[in-house]
Amino acid sequence: MNGEASGTSRRAFLGRAAGAAAVVAGAGVGAGAIAGSAAAAAKPPRTYTAGHFALELGGLPCGFMVGLDGGDPDLAVDLDLVGSDSIQRKHIAGVKYEDFTLQVGSGMGKPMYQWIKDSFDKGYVRKNGSIVSADFNYREKRNTSMSQAFISSVTIPALDGASKDPAYLAVSLTPGKLTQSPPSGQPVQAARSKAWLQSNFVFELDGLDTSRVASIDSFTWKCGVAADGSQVLEVSDIAVSFPKQDLSSWRQWYDGLAGGANDERRGALTLVGAHNGAVITFGLGNLGLYRLSRDPAAPGRRVKAEMYCEEMRFHASGGGWTLN
Repeated sequence: MNGEASGTSRRAFLGRAAGAAAVVAGAGVGAGAIAGSAAAAAKPPRTYTAGHFALELGGLPCGFMVGLDGGDPDLAVDLDLVGSDSIQRKHIAGVKYEDFTLQVGSGMGKPMYQWIKDSFDKGYVRKNGSIVSADFNYREKRNTSMSQAFISSVTIPALDGASKDPAYLAVSLTPGKLTQSPPSGQPVQAARSKAWLQSNFVFELDGLDTSRVASIDSFTWKCGVAADGSQVLEVSDIAVSFPKQDLSSWRQWYDGLAGGANDERRGALTLVGAHNGAVITFGLGNLGLYRLSRDPAAPGRRVKAEMYCEEMRFHASGGGWTLN
């Protein structure tokens, strides 16, 4: 269904995907970003070359990212109590920072993937590190140190078995504090970016025929804060499309849920990077099917299934390493 990634045969792909999915399945699947201001939007754009941003965590290089956005500072404004003059008084209450959004390919190092896994497992996992901007010749031109940063969201890109386009994760970081260090001007030592392909995926779901799933809409894992201050880990809905000939098992699941059955299921989505890039698997927990409809991209030929998902787990391996 999903074709070959460059340098990755179909047989090797399925073998690696099955291995990664088994690790996630064996582990089991149980159980906000700060908005940018108008002032930040008016700031001049960065002048560094796309794809020339490297990430370091705890002094360990994590590789070059495909893209980078955000991280600009803004002064926070707090409201005072309204006095006898009925005028709303305000004051500056310190500095806040926009989230960084990193476009992450399959060539990142183990520390980055370990951070994603730990965040999925525990929520707020804070790290110190730096984002290095390089020029066309990969020499350091800017170094932004971040302290007490955590991953606030991870967005899985849209996938399509007929596409030849690359795919990247969008990882948003919320920094506690940012500081600028003098650039060294030296070459940045980090692995070059690699891509996943939109077509190179395997989707599995307990008891259902998913062998010909044609596409998957983008979806997001988030780590937010509830009204009482506690953390909330949330997964957006997941929608997949498949040929209408494969509808039978899906319809049976849907009818059971509609009749009151307690029948949430587990699944897994695996991506394999091109040119021996990382293999990543998202374990999907407590899925419930709530809608079956015609796929607007292929009416009459494909069906779209929409599901809620309560939890996600993460596993990755590549280049001789695997996550803890």
